[in-house]
Amino acid sequence: MILSAYYMRIIIATTQAPFIYGGAEILATQLCQSLQEAGHEAEIVAIPFQAYPSERILDTMLSCRLLDISSFNGQNIDRLIGLKFPAYLIKHPDKVLWLLHQHRQAYDLWGGKYDGLDISANGLPIRESIIRADNKVCAECQGIYTISQKVVRRLKTYNNVDSIALYHPPQDADSFYFQEEEGYFFFPSRINQIKWKP
Repeated sequence: MILSAYYMRIIIATTQAPFIYGGAEILATQLCQSLQEAGHEAEIVAIPFQAYPSERILDTMLSCRLLDISSFNGQNIDRLIGLKFPAYLIKHPDKVLWLLHQHRQAYDLWGGKYDGLDISANGLPIRESIIRADNKVCAECQGIYTISQKVVRRLKTYNNVDSIALYHPPQDADSFYFQEEEGYFFFPSRINQIKWKP
């Protein structure tokens, strides 16, 4: 491996529901591979996350906050890149967010048909804890990026935090090509109502 002049050991912190592999996992894998190709050491740390019952959210938030990922086996971890809630709550002195999304049930989905947290017995204090934790973590970060302008707007609207949209390439982008249109659109993704919510 040829090391770059700015060689770093980097942890990519995310959450994952066991046995589910989708767009967020593809993004994390591609990010890890890109960092390795640039000459860095990179690893994905995926925290299992379950939001039901809602009190488990607080347990996982606390677990993440108590993790120390600044060094392992006598070697410093130079940077942590946080992708998803609550893994991005992990403390690190050089943390950058590339925010896929926050826990949307505490934000733009609160009180709507996709929420559920709002009807939980402890829903409001859990929501307030999530918002406080997100505000604190944003203040700790060296940089805050998101995957889209929509996420930039959400972060500004609900947390008054400025961020920069950093778009990721699609999977296998080098195999894309142009040809004449054939009279239809093909969307190789999940199509459901929540994906169309502004």
